[in-house]
Amino acid sequence: MKNQSEQYVLHLEGALTIRRVQELKEVLLQALNKTDHLVITFSKVVDLDFAGIQALYAASIMAHHQKKNFSARGEVPERIQEVFKICGLTNRSWIEFLA
Repeated sequence: MKNQSEQYVLHLEGALTIRRVQELKEVLLQALNKTDHLVITFSKVVDLDFAGIQALYAASIMAHHQKKNFSARGEVPERIQEVFKICGLTNRSWIEFLA
């Protein structure tokens, strides 16, 4: 069992779209149950739609309510940055981006 105080890094990959949103929700929930600090990476994400954004945002809200940290690290592909921009999430107040 992983120590709850350690960071758990979840490497997201592929298309985080409506076709995989249920899988994404389950993966995020399982990861949040393993740690008090979930760190996700986007470097291998090739597509993201509004359903994927909703799943990520819901996970960040859940983490907040559980007093857990929800953050991201590493490079975010330009295509994914554009989706954040289109959805009005460029201020990234919903997720902390680590160096």
